[in-house]
Amino acid sequence: MRGIVTFIVLCFVVLGGLLIKKRLFPSVQPASRVVPPDPNRLTPPTFHATGYVLDSDASTLRPVEISGPFGISSDRRVELVVTALARFSNDSANAAAAPLPEGTQLKSVTVEDGLCTLDFNDAFGNRLFWAGAEHEHLALRALVNSVTEIPGVTKVRIKVEGKPVESLGGHEAVTEPLTRDESVLPKAPGARRSS
Repeated sequence: MRGIVTFIVLCFVVLGGLLIKKRLFPSVQPASRVVPPDPNRLTPPTFHATGYVLDSDASTLRPVEISGPFGISSDRRVELVVTALARFSNDSANAAAAPLPEGTQLKSVTVEDGLCTLDFNDAFGNRLFWAGAEHEHLALRALVNSVTEIPGVTKVRIKVEGKPVESLGGHEAVTEPLTRDESVLPKAPGARRSS
């Protein structure tokens, strides 16, 4: 009897751990590989946002699907999107498409009156990552365009360790809030705003 109770408790602990992991770490997958949901399967409601990473030709951005639990605040949605981009950047197989420097961590997020303020750790300011005007522009636009997919966010202010920065690579000023730039998005249909 004691063994059965131990087994049941262990099953609940493992199941609870899996559910917490799923909630804390949303899934990221290329938009081209999104599998339509099975209408016969019950799933909890989720929000979907399009994040952006650098395309292989480094002249445009390509979309990636990011999802997370439905019914969370804009701050939390932004946090999930940026965390997904950071995980993408820390995967060595995605190094060329990385929208953020390796080791980037988001320290805080605030969304107020359409302005999203992102505060990153020191790794975000890695000047080697931001080298080159075109790369700096595209990587910044990947971040800003991903965050502005969240309803209610129209501008993004960037800080590093709580302090405003003038420029990340020396090519583009980031002292003022940045806005969405549609010119670097793929022209093909299918890119959509989050719901």
